[in-house]
Amino acid sequence: MGGRLASESAGTDVSALDHMLGDHATIPTDRGLFLAETWRLHPAICSFTSEMFYESRLLPRPGLELQTINSSGSVAGSGLRYLPVIHHGNQSSSPEEADAVQALVQSIFASNTTWVDRAGDENPVTLDDILIIAPYNAQVFELQERLPGARIGTVDKFQGQEAPIVIYSMTTSSHADAPRGMEFLYSANRLNVATSRAKCLCILVAAPAVFEAECRTPSQMQLANAFCRYLELATALQQASTTRGGIEPLDGISHDLSGTNLRQTSVVSAVSPMLTIRRANAGTASGRMRSAAKPTASSSWLR
Repeated sequence: MGGRLASESAGTDVSALDHMLGDHATIPTDRGLFLAETWRLHPAICSFTSEMFYESRLLPRPGLELQTINSSGSVAGSGLRYLPVIHHGNQSSSPEEADAVQALVQSIFASNTTWVDRAGDENPVTLDDILIIAPYNAQVFELQERLPGARIGTVDKFQGQEAPIVIYSMTTSSHADAPRGMEFLYSANRLNVATSRAKCLCILVAAPAVFEAECRTPSQMQLANAFCRYLELATALQQASTTRGGIEPLDGISHDLSGTNLRQTSVVSAVSPMLTIRRANAGTASGRMRSAAKPTASSSWLR
């Protein structure tokens, strides 16, 4: 009789924390304590995570800048990487991306790869040092068939875990193919969790069409924005092709994969004409998704 409860007006499905946050992505200083330091993320990864998900308030602890991958191959250094893989019509599983991830992992182990922690200690990269994440269980099964014994799972499985290298297979060929809609595939929370597991390198494996979503609503623009920003900041990995029985990457290394059943996979080079055109259209990285959302990225689009 005397008005509506606050929970009614905001929706009873909203958590208590969401009620406290309001329109903020992080807890305001007058409402609680925000833990503003990460003990995990290299500054290059932290910069993206902080900007897109934490209102630029998250900072790396001193020493995290030492974390890096040392390798004679292309998977080296620190920060964000993007491996484009062309495929069409895939929804909850992508054999092409699974083949590319297998090739990527094999090349890591064939390149004398080590990683340096925040104390400056260097250690060989083992299978336990790589997290492989996918949005769908069907893709997890595809990956497990190719990489038995690897740490492979969905975003939900790996929340709270970490590794020097994280590989995130987007799986779906385009926004239109997403079986649960854009809201699931492009979830900002899922992208945040997946990318922020990485200490040194985060590698996003995806079809170029994933970055060409036709956003029709402000909420879809919010979902697309973080992926646009990732593409802007990421370095594209070298072109490679996987074939039945072996891998032929640009570094010239041939890796024996006898006994595995690999489909031919085409991986786009770093100077893909399609991506170059998109950059020209947008002035930065992501073409249609970027222009549909806004000229520049900011955390306000994810609040």
